[in-house]
Amino acid sequence: MSSEDQIQKSKGKPCYFYVDEEPLTSYREDTKRIASKSIPEKVEGLSHILGSMVNDDNYPQGLLISAIHNLTIVDDINVKKLLFLFWEIIDKQNKDGKIKDEFILVCNSLRKDLESPNEYVRGRVLRLLTKLPLPEILENLKAAVFENLDHHHPYVRENALMCVMSFINNFGLDVIPDSLPEKLKETILKDSDSTTKRNAYIVYSKIAPLESLALTEDILEKTEVSEIGELFALCIAQNLKNMCLTLSQKKSQFIKMLLDLSVHKSHAVLFEIGMILLDVSSSPNVVANAVNILCSLLHDERDNNTLIIILKKLISIKHKY
Repeated sequence: MSSEDQIQKSKGKPCYFYVDEEPLTSYREDTKRIASKSIPEKVEGLSHILGSMVNDDNYPQGLLISAIHNLTIVDDINVKKLLFLFWEIIDKQNKDGKIKDEFILVCNSLRKDLESPNEYVRGRVLRLLTKLPLPEILENLKAAVFENLDHHHPYVRENALMCVMSFINNFGLDVIPDSLPEKLKETILKDSDSTTKRNAYIVYSKIAPLESLALTEDILEKTEVSEIGELFALCIAQNLKNMCLTLSQKKSQFIKMLLDLSVHKSHAVLFEIGMILLDVSSSPNVVANAVNILCSLLHDERDNNTLIIILKKLISIKHKY
């Protein structure tokens, strides 16, 4: 294979993490370690295997089966953390593009982890599934993923929502249940965790953009803007920007909603709104509102780097208008 072919082949592979030194032990020695009854031995062996895998693709064919037999039955959290990385980087498909039969056994293990009483384990599995866009995995685990949308811990709920978003991006809207939009709306209105609200809003605006705008208008009318969390407010602003660019006939309505949001206390939200207003319209009134927002930040902001950024933006606005 020529060097150009090797470069082209390597471009199609994701880079997960970098290990500076080649591990000194062999796969044979580390396979024995993960088969040991000692948890520290398993951790050490799996750590060396991960290091070898990211430096060398030529791992033995039986490594996946060995990990399934010796590691999926272990409840130790350190082993699970490493095992999640292992599932992420090991080849899960045959040369014909179909999922390996052995990985169906991994799906059974992941389903058990999705029902774990440990919130970290559940959330970590959900994060892993966002990086495994394989239809066979979706079919085996989607029911368990949707059940985690109602979990009592926000870490699980927010990662379940991002997992659902990954399913939608990779497989389309057909994979979601008909009841999901109403469930997302309820989460946005009633959930107490700001990150969960933000994630639910992202998914809702993806699957029902027009309905999300009606919900946004309702939130801005009935909720004190200062009480909207920063992450959620930034998400609302970005959605309004996207709608301004796609539904130009309703631009004035979206700009009004952005201006309603501009009384937020967060400097990050105000700066984002100022930038969005300049991106979506060159109307003198809109530009004047954006300048007023940036000037208010100059008065209240104390970070010098942020002040420099705002001043440079104001100078560019002055030259353009």
